[in-house]
Amino acid sequence: MRDEIFDRDYQAGRDALHDGIDRLVAGIGRTLKVLNFIQFDAPWKHNAGQASARTAR
Repeated sequence: MRDEIFDRDYQAGRDALHDGIDRLVAGIGRTLKVLNFIQFDAPWKHNAGQASARTAR
């Protein structure tokens, strides 16, 4: 009986830990994707056909 309760609690805790790790890795992946976009995206792609902020004055 005690072993069953321990195992049930252990498995639930392990599942929660793995879910947390999955969320952490997914969050890091999203962050790296955003940083890559910021670092390597060409600014002229988004302003095609629009005047830049410097020439709009």
